[in-house]
Amino acid sequence: EYIDVFRNRAFRRYFVMSAMYSMAKGFYNNSDQYYIRYVAKRFGDFNKFQSIAGAAEASGFPFNYLMTMKLGKQFCGKLLTPVMALGILLNLFIDSKTPFWVLALATILYNFGFSGPGFTATNIQPDVTDVDEMITGRRREGVIATFSSTIKKTISGLMSAFTGFILEGFGFVTGKEGEGALYQTAKAIFGLRLTFIFIPLVLVAIMYVCIFT
Repeated sequence: EYIDVFRNRAFRRYFVMSAMYSMAKGFYNNSDQYYIRYVAKRFGDFNKFQSIAGAAEASGFPFNYLMTMKLGKQFCGKLLTPVMALGILLNLFIDSKTPFWVLALATILYNFGFSGPGFTATNIQPDVTDVDEMITGRRREGVIATFSSTIKKTISGLMSAFTGFILEGFGFVTGKEGEGALYQTAKAIFGLRLTFIFIPLVLVAIMYVCIFT
């Protein structure tokens, strides 16, 4: 059943869009604490950034609802995905001397931005089910819903593992104490930028194409 559902081209595109979204968030979220601790060196403010992130994401819900009702299910994804990407991109310019408001701005843009494509993916799933019925003559809401949920949970776990493997490959070390606790080599910092910025940006770009198609 899970293989057969890929006959539906709409489902294939929905699957890629959802997978890229989950992977981008997975890499970003698994690297977030490390970036604030070892690059921005503002780990004491981590709880503040988490609060800002939650408020920014929640503020996207009424906006996305209104945009969806007035302009269609794709619109909030088309509009806010670049905002999400900008929030990620801002982290390229962050270091230990960066003011708090710049980090807060990057957090707001990313979290407000990702609410858009997330809203699009959630709202398109019932349409994918309807298209599948037109192709096969069968109602398979359960197959599509459980497969989508399984893939998202699997990706969430894999992104944690892949983030760890990549950082380890670049020599990133955690758990150090004392004077050198916040020190990482240039190679390790590049690996962190890879998992926190560059890989998520590539995945967001693929997701953005899928929203349009």
